[in-house]
Amino acid sequence: MLAAYRGTVDDEGETEADAVAEIERTLSGEYGPFQADCSFAVDEGPRVLGASMISLWEGEPILTFVVVHPDVKRRGLGTFLLATSGNALVSAGYAHLDLFVTEENEPAVSLYRRLGFQLVDRLTDPSLES
Repeated sequence: MLAAYRGTVDDEGETEADAVAEIERTLSGEYGPFQADCSFAVDEGPRVLGASMISLWEGEPILTFVVVHPDVKRRGLGTFLLATSGNALVSAGYAHLDLFVTEENEPAVSLYRRLGFQLVDRLTDPSLES
């Protein structure tokens, strides 16, 4: 997770401890009940190459995280993880998946559009509005 965000628009200078704490918050249900059966990881030995994490926010599935290690980006792993999570959600009876993305994160936005995601709403930081 930390490597996936490092140097991107979403990099806020997090430490390894910050990343571990974020994963722990996700697993403990801070963003709604974690859906282990719809969340997946791909590893290579002890190294995690990518992961998708799904929670239920107010009873609806939300993509809490999809991360891909920079060494393997642009090889279809993010698509595979999202498709696998999506198929698991359909099998569990869900018809849609929500997510939040920083609009300036062009690789992620491009992936989501390619997979058929559509803009529903924009959230803005009130401190940035004049």
